Amino acid sequence: MKRSAATNERGVYYFNLLPPGEYRLEAERAGFGRFSRVVTAESGRKLTVNISMVVGDVRERVEVVADAPMIETSTASTSTTVNRRFVAELPMSGRNVVQLSILTAGIVQMTNPIDNYGLDNRSAVAYFSSNGASYRMNNFLMDGVPNQHYDTISYMPPADQVQEFNIQTNSFDAEYGHGGGAYINVTTRSGTNQIHGSLYEYLRNDAFNASNFFSKWNGLSRPPVRYNQFGGSAGGPAIRNKTFWFFNYEGVRNRTPTNVLTTVPASLQRQGDFSRTLDASGRLIAIFDPFSTRPNPSQPGRFLRTQYPGNVIPASSINPASRNVLDAYIPLPNLPGNTNSGTNNYASTLINEIPMDNFTVRIDHNLGTRHRIFSRESRTRTPNLSPNVIDVGTAYTVLVQHSVGIGDTITLTPSTTLVLNAGFTRYHLVSTKKEVDLIKLGFASGWVNSMQQRKLAQTSNPDMVTYGASGGSRFDGGNQYSFLANIAHYRGRQNMKWGFQTQIRQNNSLGSNAPSGAFAFTRAFTQGPDPNTIGSAVGNGIASLLIGTPSSGNTTLVPAGSSQTPYYGFYFQDDIRLSSRVTVNLGLRYDLKLPATERFNNMSRWAFGATNPIEAAARAAYARNPIPELPADQFRVIGGLTFANPNDRRAAKADKNDWAPRIGLTFKLTEKTVIRTGYGIFFDYWSVGDFGMDGFSSSTPMVASLDGVTPLNVYNNPFPDGLIQPPGSAQGLTTLLGASMQVYPDRDRNPYNERWQFGFQRALTKDLSLEVNYVGETAQSLYMGNRTGGSNGEMTRQLKFLPAQYLALGSRLQTTVPNPFNGLIPSSLAQGRSTISIQNLLSTWPQMGDLTLRRSTGARSYYHAMQLTATKRFSHGFQALGTYTFSRQIEKVQFMNDSDPAPSKAVGFLWAPHRITLTGVFELPFGAGKPLLNRRGLMDKVAGGWQFSMIHTFQSGGALLIPDVLYTGIEPRLPPGQRSVTSWFNKDAFRILPAFTLRTISTRVPSLLGDAIVNYDLSLSKSTRITERFRVQLRGEAFNALNRLQFGAPNLNPSSGAYGRITSQANASRSMQLGLRLEF
Repeated sequence: MKRSAATNERGVYYFNLLPPGEYRLEAERAGFGRFSRVVTAESGRKLTVNISMVVGDVRERVEVVADAPMIETSTASTSTTVNRRFVAELPMSGRNVVQLSILTAGIVQMTNPIDNYGLDNRSAVAYFSSNGASYRMNNFLMDGVPNQHYDTISYMPPADQVQEFNIQTNSFDAEYGHGGGAYINVTTRSGTNQIHGSLYEYLRNDAFNASNFFSKWNGLSRPPVRYNQFGGSAGGPAIRNKTFWFFNYEGVRNRTPTNVLTTVPASLQRQGDFSRTLDASGRLIAIFDPFSTRPNPSQPGRFLRTQYPGNVIPASSINPASRNVLDAYIPLPNLPGNTNSGTNNYASTLINEIPMDNFTVRIDHNLGTRHRIFSRESRTRTPNLSPNVIDVGTAYTVLVQHSVGIGDTITLTPSTTLVLNAGFTRYHLVSTKKEVDLIKLGFASGWVNSMQQRKLAQTSNPDMVTYGASGGSRFDGGNQYSFLANIAHYRGRQNMKWGFQTQIRQNNSLGSNAPSGAFAFTRAFTQGPDPNTIGSAVGNGIASLLIGTPSSGNTTLVPAGSSQTPYYGFYFQDDIRLSSRVTVNLGLRYDLKLPATERFNNMSRWAFGATNPIEAAARAAYARNPIPELPADQFRVIGGLTFANPNDRRAAKADKNDWAPRIGLTFKLTEKTVIRTGYGIFFDYWSVGDFGMDGFSSSTPMVASLDGVTPLNVYNNPFPDGLIQPPGSAQGLTTLLGASMQVYPDRDRNPYNERWQFGFQRALTKDLSLEVNYVGETAQSLYMGNRTGGSNGEMTRQLKFLPAQYLALGSRLQTTVPNPFNGLIPSSLAQGRSTISIQNLLSTWPQMGDLTLRRSTGARSYYHAMQLTATKRFSHGFQALGTYTFSRQIEKVQFMNDSDPAPSKAVGFLWAPHRITLTGVFELPFGAGKPLLNRRGLMDKVAGGWQFSMIHTFQSGGALLIPDVLYTGIEPRLPPGQRSVTSWFNKDAFRILPAFTLRTISTRVPSLLGDAIVNYDLSLSKSTRITERFRVQLRGEAFNALNRLQFGAPNLNPSSGAYGRITSQANASRSMQLGLRLEF
């Protein structure tokens, strides 16, 4: 392409909105020789190239041999560009360029190093945090067009399709919005006047791999690996100097094994015999009969249970469905298991088969000298067989990702440029799981016949393997339509940009989280003699399963959903060059994300302050039988569902106050040093569904007990009164009273980040620069919730809870009293029975079974960091990039107890005080043109063309999420020399949290950390030129080359037999691959 510009009266010129690539910059003026210089334009950078002209004839060319400046003097924004050399030569598992995001300062890696960052593995490479922002708030673009699916990347481009990769971590340019994280733009390759391309194949085999630590420890052999990644690319002219094409295809044939170590019921346990079931200390685990639960005559308000004689459950007490499921689907142990407890007694190797095909076609066309048009279409199809340890839950999934981008760069005048981009992405997933004859297994026909899908229900258990079909079969189809218009105009000292962006996201889905039911078995119903006293040697989840007494369960009925969410963004940016040394960047952005609509108005939200229509009758009934803890005049029935209608279709009221100012300043101290500072506000927009369908869908909770200690309904017939049928919106505020539901706020307050930066850049040499920055961020209006997840999670807050002042009542809370909701709520639900527990009456929202709130805003997090980046541009045979980040992150996001009025202060989810990355590509100094063995011919063929490259990553261990425990006050941290697989921390620090007791320790503390990431990926290659146009390269790559072991998180549950132990490896052991490439 060709662009022209004229200098203004101050001698300043601009080429705005220039596509990335290599250009020749030429300048001419009468009476002076023509200036000529090759310049590489990178996305995310604003280059300043000064022109020096000498007196002479304009026909004379003065060729300047120099690279672009190493320092950025025009903008305060910070970014890292990974050029084509890095993309082509760095060792990348799966050849996925997005994994190179971790090379940037300020990034916190959210996933541990694995051996396959393939193009199908989107979350492993796309989930990273930038400068303290949520890892779910990054923005992914391809050729400047949004490339997003929900909170991650949509289409993954193969490495041979990528020209360059740019990640902006601090953009004080108002052009960038729609997220508070990083902006990642992949620029695809285009054709040129010469035909160029490649053919390649990469192979892996288990013969080159190291074994998993725990697999080897348990005597398991190394699983077989067969990985084949192959493809090719080609590009060239259709019409020279006018129309160009580029095509890329890549295929992957992957059989990935995973060794799994888990626990299955032993032969005696299947017969009900627990006389040899011991805990880790060798003590007999006593099993109690839950159906013998009775009041304790010597301790009013407490209960007693009877232990099974001989610790053997009689055959007559074993649930028929439980017995049949164990016989049909759960294998017997194939290992002796751990000493005493016998846990981890089953090993299996799961083979995940992923054949993938990926292609891209790109066309570029110069329409005269004023238009540069491109169009690109990309498509990936990935079938995936994901086996479970228990085969009945295995899913067969087919994922198709489709991406289209078109753009036109228009030179309106020498000082004005217009860029128009439009895009479309589609995500189409179909996942199927096996149907099961549930009635034959012994499940009640009434329940089975009312299911939406007949799968074996997902069943969790702390003492054995999880089994069943998680979520059942499902369909998910997501479309995103995007349009962007940007105008750039320079005048005098000002370089102005303004523009508009819109995105429309559509989601069509069918399926739910429990269409065939979901159950959780715990030790609660088989512990005793006092069922409210928890111990490590009482109760067992396998025994609870045999008896058929889940602690909880539910079945969902959900219609197909079809939602649409629009977004609009407007901005103005003015970069003012006050002098040759000072540039000010001023910008203002306005973002508007409208809450979702649903095609059929199948949408509901919770009316927090509304008086429920049943209140008068319920209060009258309560007044006849009040309890002393709750005066009759304080008993209220507030809240209920409201619904979308043709006049009010949105999921919530829109937040229309998202103004985002940006300001930056650069001050060039010398020609080699620049100071840069900036401040900006960035709004975050959650990209997944943000509305509920309660009323049009339903979740029927299993009534496991009325008092919390005595079983009621059982596994084979969990819903004897049938499932709640979705009533629609006709019942208004009385809809689904007594049911459990997850609701959304009725006002959509958007989270946002305030971020600031101060630092400097210094060009140490013409090829080496150093950048040091202080970065601070305060994130506000974050989602807050209970004690799982963190500032990066989709938080859920428990709305129904027992206020703390009632905990002192202890076991009296389980006493049942006359139910004021009897006759007002269906009797099939616990809230509609003739009696109700005192705990339920004293809890918030007593008319509901359970009530949780999703995406409630009001939390905060704080981030401060020193970031250092050293950049060595390619020269003298090598190119390198190094970063160091020292950071602190604190958050107020999670409620330590459900009844707490505000989230507690804790070490952040992104806690990683130290992070180091070192990256380089080094040509070895042998062969023709090199310092050593500088000879042509055979010597050069043997000794020349060798290259070494590496990626090193170090990241401090993250703060571990502490479950509900009783903190003893003892320091949990052990000295490094005392930590081991069997005792990672001081186990005396925590005890089992007694019932009706508040926790006192934060969700995360800096003294309880996981294992650090220490990883080296290395490659060695030999390139040989066959002819002037053809080159062959043989590559060997090693991932986690030093086979450094990174342990998984330890078990932090004091009631578990594995308490304090580590049973998993977080990273992948060393793996190697060989590659062969032909380039032309």
